[in-house]
Parts: sequence; structure tokens; C-alpha cells
Amino acid sequence: MTETERREQVRQLSKQRPRPASAAATTMFVLSTFFFLLSPSASADVLDDLRQRLLERRQAVQNIEERIQKHREDVSRKKQEALTLQSQIKIIDDGVGVLTLEIEKTEAEVNAVKAEITAIQEEIRIVEQDIERRKELLKEYLRELQVLDSDSVIEALLKYATLSAGLTEVQAIYRVEKDSQETIDRIQELRTSLKGRAEAFTDLQRELDVLLTRQTSQKQTLEDQRVAKNRLLEITKEQEEEFKKFLSTTVEEQKRANAEITRIDAQIRAELERQGIKRLGGVGIFDWPVDPIFGVSCGFHCPDYPYQSLIGPHSGIDLPTHMGTEIRAAADAYVARNSIASGAGYSYILLIHGDNLSTVYGHISGATVAEGSFITRGQRIGYTGGAPGTRGSGLSTGPHLHFEVRKNGIPVNPTGYLP
Repeated sequence: MTETERREQVRQLSKQRPRPASAAATTMFVLSTFFFLLSPSASADVLDDLRQRLLERRQAVQNIEERIQKHREDVSRKKQEALTLQSQIKIIDDGVGVLTLEIEKTEAEVNAVKAEITAIQEEIRIVEQDIERRKELLKEYLRELQVLDSDSVIEALLKYATLSAGLTEVQAIYRVEKDSQETIDRIQELRTSLKGRAEAFTDLQRELDVLLTRQTSQKQTLEDQRVAKNRLLEITKEQEEEFKKFLSTTVEEQKRANAEITRIDAQIRAELERQGIKRLGGVGIFDWPVDPIFGVSCGFHCPDYPYQSLIGPHSGIDLPTHMGTEIRAAADAYVARNSIASGAGYSYILLIHGDNLSTVYGHISGATVAEGSFITRGQRIGYTGGAPGTRGSGLSTGPHLHFEVRKNGIPVNPTGYLP
């Protein structure tokens, strides 16, 4: 039996028994029925359009990722040892190109999340409308039950002169009760669905906030990189001989720093054991010392490390970030060395952890922890630097943090210890 036939049956039954009626009740019945049966095709079209725009924005992110990968490959092929001023400037310019693409990618990700938020909002609106329609339908079912007087089955049969008429009312009562229960169940399902969409909306808002924060940091890093190029040109007065002197001095300072790290690591650990200090517990997984807003620009032993022939393989990972970014301790530790150069030499912090592990934080512009102190995971220990010619930068082509993990004093790949 169709919905129209069922309503006609209820109408005929109501004629057989007197009941109060009013123009308002009749109007409500017509409006509620129309409201429920109204096709939501317009809302569906809007949602389809929003989903299509979301797909386009996700595709834009993928396209930019492919461009970034290609650009990195080109940079890697072109990179030569930074033994001349011209090659150093070329490396900085290539870095600017990568950072610019990363910012473009973040912008595309922001647009994609915004599109997803808009689509979720439209879905929430549609579900809320559906709930309201079903509430109106449920009210109509309850009114029908009042009309049919849901007494006992025997009493319903005895109201009519014929058994057929009585059975018809009994069947109508059962059908309306069944439809009412189904409507209640569907409303509960829609409310559960609505709760899930609301939670997804909250998660997307958090993701958007993270992306916007990352975007701000990336733009600051790009500006630092551009300033670094001008500073390097100013330091060398665009003269190759001046640059070679600067490079020679910086190389010697960084070599001394590397040797000092190896020596101090062993000495401090031995002294802590001699004194019976047991405060260095297990490490597990290290935390990221800074947020990797640009990922890793040069990995452990990366083949295109420009200073490899001068100071050896790249002993850590480089995390590009803007000047003055807060550095956090990767785990509970003892501050073994806090070396801040007076000029543009290499500055670093050496932390001693449990499990025979230590971490090095290089190219820093300042420190906030004292040598000989114990610190906790996540505690601020200093600030990043790395822009050529700035305090503590050492051998660097742009603002970043150089992060090392050492096992028994020997550098190992940090990515194996990071989440």
C-alpha cells in the first residue's frame, strides 16, 4: 500500500467516527506532509558542487608536490661543493625556489581544507533539515494515532458493524505505530550522523589552524633566506678572495666543534657514571626539536651536502625554519655543552641522554639552558639560527636547525629515532 492510499484509508476511517477538527489542524497536516515530501535535490546539487571543488583542490596539492619533487631533483643534480662565492649564492637561490614551492603547497592545502570544511557544513545543514522533516512527520503520525483511538484490538473490532471495517482500523493502527517507530529510529541515526560530522568539522578546524601557523613560519623562513643572501654578499663585498677567507675560517671552527663534541660526549658520560648519577632514563623515541615545517632539506649522509669535501659526510639532518624558532629538548637530558660562538662561527648545544645516546643542536643563535643542568623532554633549550653571516651560523646556506643523534659518540641517522 502506498503512502497516499494509507492516508486515504485513515481519512475514510475518521469519517466513520466523529472527532473534533479545525482549520488549523488541517493546514498543519497539509504543510507537514508537503515539508516532508519536498525533494532535497537542490541541497544535493550544492553538496555535489562542493565535493567537486574539494577534489580539484586536492589535485592542486598533488600537482605542487610533484613540482617540488622535480625541483629538488634538479637542485640535487646542480649542487656542487660550495667552494666559491658564486656556487654558494646559487645554493641559496635554489633554496629560495624550494621554499617558495613549499609555501605554494601549504596554500593549496589550506584551500583544500577550507573546501572540505564548507562541504561538511553543507552536509550538517542537510542532515539538520532531514531531522526537522522527520520530526514533523512523527508529529503527524501521533495525530493519526489519536484519531484512530488505539484501544484494545477487541474494542476496535466491536466499534464497527462489520468485521472488515474493524480489521481495517486495527491494521491502520499497527501500520501507524510501525511507521512512528521507524521514524524515531531514523531520527536517532541522523543525530548520530550529525554528531560524527560535527566532530569531523572540529578536527578540520584544528588542521586549518595548524596549516595557517605553518604558513606564517614558512613565509618568515623564506624572508630569512633572502636576507641571508644579501648578508653574505655584504660580508664578502662580492669578492671571491674575501669569501675564501671567510670559508677557510668557518671550516676550521666547525672542525674543532665536531672534535670537541666527540671528546666531551665520552668525558661527560664517564664522569656521570663515576659519580653514580642515574637520572638519565631510557629514551624510546625522540621528539622533534622543531616543527618540520619544510621537512628535511638535507638528510643523514645526503650525497649533495655541499661541504662534504671540507668537513666530511653530513652527520645529521637539516630542518629549515625561520630565525629565532624555539628549540625543544628531544628527551630528558644532561646539558653537556653550550657553545655559543662570539661571531659567525658554529654554535651548538650537546645533550647527554640515557641508552648511550646524545643529541646535537647546531647553527643556533642562542641558548636558554646552562651547562651541567638536567632538563626535561620538550623543555626550551635555545633558538635557531643558520642564516649565513649571522651569529652561530657556521657553514650554512640558509636558516635551519642541524640536528644530530649519536650512539656511543658516533653519529647515526636521526630519522630512526623520530616519530
